[in-house]
Amino acid sequence: MPTYLTCAVVQTPEAYSFGMDLALRMDAPEGTTTREDPHVPGTHYVESTVQAPDLATALTSSGLAVAGLVAGAGLPGEVVEITVLGDDGAVTWVPGVELPAADLLVPEAEHPGR
Repeated sequence: MPTYLTCAVVQTPEAYSFGMDLALRMDAPEGTTTREDPHVPGTHYVESTVQAPDLATALTSSGLAVAGLVAGAGLPGEVVEITVLGDDGAVTWVPGVELPAADLLVPEAEHPGR
């Protein structure tokens, strides 16, 4: 099964940034890296690898996992972007867009700059 690299961007109000950083680091599963952007307070990155049959499944799996981490933190915060990279291309999700179904997903390589 292919392995995908995922990076989710989580934003929280600056006043809750330290707490969110701590919660993400403590609750993230093994193999997941979390870090706060040193230049943009309240912006955190959650990076991991996911084994999935396709980009859409990797994106959905990552989205659900990160949303669970943020909800479990009990602090105000939201996932504002998820990017998934793999041998078959890349895809980025942003709020307001449904997580893609596998048959509707078009890899980034087919639509550069999308």
